[in-house]
Amino acid sequence: MSYRNSQLTWLLRESLGGGSKEVLSEETLLALVRAGCDMSLRDTDGKTGRDIAQAKGHTALLELSLIH
Repeated sequence: MSYRNSQLTWLLRESLGGGSKEVLSEETLLALVRAGCDMSLRDTDGKTGRDIAQAKGHTALLELSLIH
């Protein structure tokens, strides 16, 4: 995994509720996925970006992650 990709994944998870508050807008999150953010990587709790997106109801991110 590249350093760039790990940073994108961290931002995605923090913004979807992995952190204490949303960091980025949904539009920005969609751009991160288009840029190659790997939503299949797991955090320390074993959750993937897809898991968090599904739990938070971000269907656009889930659909896009299946394409990219």
